[in-house]
Amino acid sequence: MINTYLVAGPALLSISRKSIDIKRLSFYNSKDTDNTQNIANLLPRQSLFSFARLLLLVSTIFNVPIDENPDLLTTYTSININPKVDESFLNQVYIWRETNNRFDEFKNEKLLLHSIENGNIDTIDKYMQYFTFETSSKLSDDSLKHYKYESVCMITLITRASISGGLDINEAFPLSDTYIRKIDAMTTHFEIKAMIYQIVMDFTHRVLKSKETSNYTNSIVLAIAFINKNLHYPISLNDIANEVNLSSKYLSEKFISEVGTPVTNYIQNQRIKESMELLKFTNKSISEISSTLCFHSQSYFNQVFKKYVNMTPKKYRETNNVL
Repeated sequence: MINTYLVAGPALLSISRKSIDIKRLSFYNSKDTDNTQNIANLLPRQSLFSFARLLLLVSTIFNVPIDENPDLLTTYTSININPKVDESFLNQVYIWRETNNRFDEFKNEKLLLHSIENGNIDTIDKYMQYFTFETSSKLSDDSLKHYKYESVCMITLITRASISGGLDINEAFPLSDTYIRKIDAMTTHFEIKAMIYQIVMDFTHRVLKSKETSNYTNSIVLAIAFINKNLHYPISLNDIANEVNLSSKYLSEKFISEVGTPVTNYIQNQRIKESMELLKFTNKSISEISSTLCFHSQSYFNQVFKKYVNMTPKKYRETNNVL
């Protein structure tokens, strides 16, 4: 019979990093004091209680006994689940078992997340009609807090689904944080319900947009990424060509062929889209936004914005700002 052992460690139970008696370390067998000291400095510091909790988790998962160290066993056996937490958990399990629609909720949630991941706008409404805050789950005795906690859970899942669908994490996570803060500031159930729908549609549209680049050649994908990364700075065709190692002439022709619009028009369009986000989600002034996005004057920014959006920046903010 072969015995199998799980070893947890090494770890130091000392809190201080300044005075470690390395000769007390069980693995110390070297005259190279400095090197051993460096190794010791890299080891995590844990209390005996924390280390025992880790061993409790490992032994439970793998069904293996704890080695009979008296000090460790004393701490290990002193760790008990809080009876109130245990009772609360059992009550929640009872509610779940008594509720017959939990599987349907989970199934519809998966279908909704699948639609988001695939950028499928057409099916969002179909699955959103099944989404409700009035489930058997009770995350807080305060109903408004319950709505907020449910929303944070939902936003987290939506964000992950969007990233799986191709949305850049540098866009997904800041957007998630922004929406969570907005949810946190809301004071009515209606506001939160309306915001969740907006969040689902926003992420799905962004996923769909990100998939539009999937058919582009690598050089055009890199060019678009460079443009989107540098919208707050002056960008020239030469800058982009140097970034993707193509001649300006060839890049210009290739960009029009694949994207369907000249590079300069694409840059301007992306800056207008960025300005729409800033008008919608921030309190930055219109003049500050136009300057940030490299428009040489606010009047020119207004002119270009109206050309693309069919309304002025001021009017857009009045009708779309969610702050």
